Amino acid sequence: MAADDGSVPPNRLTGSNIGEHAAALKKLIPDEIFTQLNRGYDDLASANGLPQYFERLARAHPFAAAWHDLQGSVEAGSIQLSEQAFFLLDMRFALVAAARDPEFGKLLSRLRGDDEYFSAAFEAFVFQMYANELKLPISFVPTGQDKQPDLVSDLRGAGRVYLECKSLLDDVRIEERTWVRIREAIVRKLEKAKKSLEIEIIAHRAIESRDAVCLIDDAVGIIDNQIRDFQIYRDGYFVSKRQLMEDGEFVPLPINFKSDPECSMVYGAEHNSQYASKVWMAKMRAFSSLNQLDRLKALFKKARDQLPSDYPGVVHFQVPYRNAQHFQNALDACRDALAEDLNRRKHICAIVITGRFLDKHRESGSDPIISFHYVIPNYSAEAKLPDGFRLLGSRPVARIMGEDKNEFELTKQGMMRFNFGIYKEMEKQTGRYMVSYVSSDGFRQLNIWQDFFDRSRIEFWHEESGHHILDFDMTDIVPGETNKIAIQWSSEGLAVALNGAMLAKTGV
Repeated sequence: MAADDGSVPPNRLTGSNIGEHAAALKKLIPDEIFTQLNRGYDDLASANGLPQYFERLARAHPFAAAWHDLQGSVEAGSIQLSEQAFFLLDMRFALVAAARDPEFGKLLSRLRGDDEYFSAAFEAFVFQMYANELKLPISFVPTGQDKQPDLVSDLRGAGRVYLECKSLLDDVRIEERTWVRIREAIVRKLEKAKKSLEIEIIAHRAIESRDAVCLIDDAVGIIDNQIRDFQIYRDGYFVSKRQLMEDGEFVPLPINFKSDPECSMVYGAEHNSQYASKVWMAKMRAFSSLNQLDRLKALFKKARDQLPSDYPGVVHFQVPYRNAQHFQNALDACRDALAEDLNRRKHICAIVITGRFLDKHRESGSDPIISFHYVIPNYSAEAKLPDGFRLLGSRPVARIMGEDKNEFELTKQGMMRFNFGIYKEMEKQTGRYMVSYVSSDGFRQLNIWQDFFDRSRIEFWHEESGHHILDFDMTDIVPGETNKIAIQWSSEGLAVALNGAMLAKTGV
């Protein structure tokens, strides 16, 4: 979080001041817009039990859901915030920065929409990062035409850069709401059915809102069908029915339903204190696309069309903050395909992929949110970023074991040696860097870090030597001991040696 008071870290939440943080956020938003952002809040507050709460949660505006969680912590005087409540409080600092811009009111209006709330919030975050962290001129592009970028950084005589911001969270939320609509319709039908039935739906692609009517009709139809077990295959999904109990059969309580981590499951029963006379279950498996590649490619197509072709542009993506490993999966799976697509665009200089999630290993007083920015450069771009501009995610001064090295120059081939020690096990170092260097334009990068799957990783980018990644294992390192590491890089690949022994190499 960005500080608005030099003496007190803004993330220093206590039971006594959490209400002040919440009130400061509310003060930034006009009453009319705040009321619209809180659509569904009263329904959440009056929900009777978890099943009803989760049904109403999907229908509520995402701001209302987070505000409901936050208010619960305020009333309890607790700083045990949910993930979405933490991110809602963090939004305050982005809005403080964005409020200086003449177009701030239009940004607030965009927050009201269910389908672009997260992208608008991400846009404010990117604005804050360029304004406060990178100290660059940044402003919202005045709304006018349908296709136009979100932000512009005008460096006067040096030139300008246009930025487009897209969040996958909006895309995911629209699909989740469609699934809630489908689930509610099927559950109502199963509750009224006379037989004990299981309905299973397996999606073979992303389910869109227009698919819901046909899918619900198919599921309701096979529930009404007298055939005991039945299946329907459609373009995009599969629906099946299975009878769970015979007519007149009783099952003793408690009933243990076998869980499936890949499915969303809802079940119920008609029962007395000892036996169930009817049992029903709905199982829904959404299209599994951990790499998010299809979503990102579709968003990139939209983003590139919104950036003007006669100026250098940058696309910023936000991957949903489910957890750090989800982000790592998405990054590893989509990086190469996105880079290939990017290299065909002459006016887009880079893609920056941002992941933000709670830090499970944070220390007392540290920022609870990890913000990770991954830069994919476009070596084929004809447009060039102007002098003085820095990409979000760049670190033009190398940081080696916490120390800045101003004289560092990343050549197309070379070697680095240094001593290091750790004060806690490598398993608790996820997301931490040993070496971090990213040039202002992202063309040259050398990063050595512990990724979110507890792998030690070297990643190297250079316009002449290409892109190389090497994963290796340092989990045996003992905290408190001094170690010697050597890293070598070239156009052929990478190599790493630890304490005189070669750990891994690729082509060097």
